[in-house]
Amino acid sequence: MDWSPRDVFASGIVLLGLAISANALRTIGAATQAPARLVVGPLIGSALAKSLLSGVKFHHGKKIRSAALLADAWNDSVDILSALAALVAASFTIVAPPPGCAPRATRPCN
Repeated sequence: MDWSPRDVFASGIVLLGLAISANALRTIGAATQAPARLVVGPLIGSALAKSLLSGVKFHHGKKIRSAALLADAWNDSVDILSALAALVAASFTIVAPPPGCAPRATRPCN
């Protein structure tokens, strides 16, 4: 079989995905750390950046009547909701960590 660079790259991505999945399944229920407070900044930044991009894409998509650009703007809107959901989850974990976790991730959860 003759492997093209694309085949090698795709195979590598699949193998990496399988390794990440196997590690995730192996560590289900294992002790982890509560997130640090610095995780909040990137989530807020992500939501703000996607809001800006979404607004620009909606504006220009309507202006040039591009269904593809409008669809991408809607996709960015869904990304905003995902960032906000992650922000809420991280905030709850920081404010009220699970039992056995240090409030600022100074030590692993028991």
